[in-house]
Amino acid sequence: MKKALKKPMSIPEQLLMNAQWMVEAENRMNNIENDVAQTNQSIGNIKKDITRIEHNERRTVTSNHLTVIAYANMKGIKPNTYNSSVMGRKATKVCRTRGLLTGTVVDSKYGLINTHPLEVLDEIFFWVEESDQMYDLIKVQTNENNEQVVSGRDLYEFFWK
Repeated sequence: MKKALKKPMSIPEQLLMNAQWMVEAENRMNNIENDVAQTNQSIGNIKKDITRIEHNERRTVTSNHLTVIAYANMKGIKPNTYNSSVMGRKATKVCRTRGLLTGTVVDSKYGLINTHPLEVLDEIFFWVEESDQMYDLIKVQTNENNEQVVSGRDLYEFFWK
């Protein structure tokens, strides 16, 4: 059988068909743009949720953690009576040997600073106070007896290395 020949479209019919096609294409593009906008908004909400969860997690790890300087300020310890770098290394060493977690905070002056559990900082600062008292005691014994029981360097090595 012969196919029915289609009559060529007139120019107004062609314009109408193109206009309908363009309207459909524009509607599809608008739908896609709306879907992308909703997806981006969902991603933004998810990122906020992830950030909130990370901060909460960090707070649970560092809720009883302080930097050495913050601990000293909280306890009223004068800055010239301790070396924060040495104390921090000592606290980090104690945490590592005991398998305790340490945190990190950002400081504008020092960069990243470790935070340590309060119990460790209590122990480290208490131990330092004892060692300072021992050092003074040994110096007094050395001065009174004119004997060198332990040199300052040996004492330093004993307590800090």
